[in-house]
Amino acid sequence: MIRFLHIGDVHINKSFATKDEVLRHKLQRAVIKSFQNAIHYCITQKLDALMIAGDLFDGQHISLKDGEIVRDGFEQLKKQGIKVFYASGNHDYTHYDSKIRHMKYPDNVMTFFDDHIESYEINDLVTNEVYKVVGCGHMIQHETRNLIETFPPGKHIGLCHSMVQSSLTIGDEGDYLPSTIETILSKGYLYFALGHIHQNGPIDKYESIYYSGSLQGLHSNETGLKGGNLVTINNGTVDVQFVPLAQVLFDKLVVDITGLDQLEKLLEQLHIVLNTYEGDLENISLELVLEGRTKLFRKLSDQHELSDLKALLLDYHHLFDLKIKNCVKTHFDIDEYEKQNSVLGEVLRRIDSITQLPNLDYLSDDEMLLSIKEGLKDQIMDYFLEGYDED
Repeated sequence: MIRFLHIGDVHINKSFATKDEVLRHKLQRAVIKSFQNAIHYCITQKLDALMIAGDLFDGQHISLKDGEIVRDGFEQLKKQGIKVFYASGNHDYTHYDSKIRHMKYPDNVMTFFDDHIESYEINDLVTNEVYKVVGCGHMIQHETRNLIETFPPGKHIGLCHSMVQSSLTIGDEGDYLPSTIETILSKGYLYFALGHIHQNGPIDKYESIYYSGSLQGLHSNETGLKGGNLVTINNGTVDVQFVPLAQVLFDKLVVDITGLDQLEKLLEQLHIVLNTYEGDLENISLELVLEGRTKLFRKLSDQHELSDLKALLLDYHHLFDLKIKNCVKTHFDIDEYEKQNSVLGEVLRRIDSITQLPNLDYLSDDEMLLSIKEGLKDQIMDYFLEGYDED
């Protein structure tokens, strides 16, 4: 029996696109801590190997500190007799003069840094059965060839950072070392460890082909548990279990505030939502999406009001981070006013007649256009009916 942890898309040294310097450093530390969680898990569970399916690093500029953190983790595994198999991805691509390729790794680390196939052995210390780990890496940032086609068939373990179309992909991940389910299945591997897609799971229920997903969520859209796969191979059978390892979780809650007419009442409702939240708020980056029809439409359109609300909630509940997204609508009945023979009714009907936004081709999608028109109606209703002197 052999047991290994399959992870990928760690993205150590990611810069994070936020103007909040404190938050940026907190997120960078969370990524490093998640990597250290993976190292600790391998040691405490006495695994045979750690397999990294690409994008261990987010880019080519590796700081001395980040390099030492990775080497220290690998050294800890070496002391416990645990091997590391590391294939480079499109972010940590390993051209001949890359810093990642020439870092000093301990001798328990087997690297797949070239665009040709390499294989290493891993032994079942109980049965003495020998398995091959077969893989390749990215030598350039945008590898467009299907290198998996050249993998040898057999009862092996595959390791690669590859874009494989499946139910896990959403269509905008790019063609980085693209392959197909059919190509991978034709190899007959016991387990194929993939990286690149940040969602965990088997590809279209094929239990031998898995993405590990990102080790740590990297932005607000990467919600839910993140981690890796504990893989056990025993007498030709494969068992895969998800292992949560992320230090910080991203989550999103939709809060309907229909009927609320005071910010104090809104604050009270949000306190209730956070007080009943199941999870450690200090390790949660939460996005609250405010929806519904409310007299607070104008006040919540003011970024200063939202910032004050966010500051109060952060201070009281000690969240890792909080975002408030305003999606509320005016409390007025738009349909009723649209039927009226009035200036307001005419303006609302003219908004409905908009079928294209000039010079904004990228917004011509029907769903986007509908959203824009509805937003315009809310603004127009507020302008006509609330006036500038609401208070």
